Amino acid sequence: MQHTPGYTIADIWNLFYTKLFVIVCGLGILPLLFFEKWTIVLFINKYIPSHRLDSFFMYYTDTALGGTYVLLAIIVIFFSYRKAAMIAISGILILIVSMICKHLLFGGFDRPTAEIPNEQLHHIIEGFRYARHNSFPSGHTMSAFGLATIFSFFSSKKYVHIALLIYAISIAFSRMYLLQHFYVDVFVGAIIGYSIAITVILFQKAFHKIPQFGILTK
Repeated sequence: MQHTPGYTIADIWNLFYTKLFVIVCGLGILPLLFFEKWTIVLFINKYIPSHRLDSFFMYYTDTALGGTYVLLAIIVIFFSYRKAAMIAISGILILIVSMICKHLLFGGFDRPTAEIPNEQLHHIIEGFRYARHNSFPSGHTMSAFGLATIFSFFSSKKYVHIALLIYAISIAFSRMYLLQHFYVDVFVGAIIGYSIAITVILFQKAFHKIPQFGILTK
């Protein structure tokens, strides 16, 4: 699909990434209906951990921090000022919404290590700093899905869309693996991150004064 300035709901629905996201969310709601809040996190903590995964996820999960938005916006600005602005604005909005949710709306939601008794946890990473409060929703997951959604509009390749969604889902998994969030935290975080990115895309006409070209493509 060749993108032009300004998108409609139909454009968004026709995007392969959106269809994948809807399928994932449709399947993803099932655990919320049939499992207790702790079930998935406890399953992951008992049956999946390894020292190699510990080391990997401790660093990999941080690729969804705000610094990634800054770095990618700087890179993309060489090719398109407008796309760089979309990345930056998405990152800022996700940060603001995350802070409002965690500290104002849902500040009383504890994280797994604060809510689950220690004797029920099978694997603790030595030296890892576990957060204990402000669990809902997952900010890392919001960030990852926001980033994946924005970048899905920069490419029409289906394999790129699949790779982007795998990245976002793996970040969500890392948050549960590291006992930083419950399943409901990452599920809702994914929907919020996607929704924020889609909002930025729908209002792309607001960026019409920002050139499409970049530093290297002028």
